[in-house]
Amino acid sequence: MKRVFRREALAIGIGSLFPAGYLIAYGAGVVQEFPVWGRYLWPSSIFLMATDGAENNRPFVAEVIGLSLLANAILWLVLGLLCFGVFDWWRRRESRRQR
Repeated sequence: MKRVFRREALAIGIGSLFPAGYLIAYGAGVVQEFPVWGRYLWPSSIFLMATDGAENNRPFVAEVIGLSLLANAILWLVLGLLCFGVFDWWRRRESRRQR
């Protein structure tokens, strides 16, 4: 169980690096536009379109960003489960084949 927890924490961590880095860079003024390839790492960034025109409503923007980050973490959790599941299946299959 610890191994699964570590793997999922790793998947969520990897999936949260880009969104957190982008939000920090955007807040610091380093980044002005969202990169085209960013939607592949942060698919739930489409939630941020809901904040168009409501930039002055900070609680609403914070809620939308939080929901987007949560949805992205759940997505990466599921992707991690699938990828590590396939990896374990492949490893078991290879070990049986070598016997």
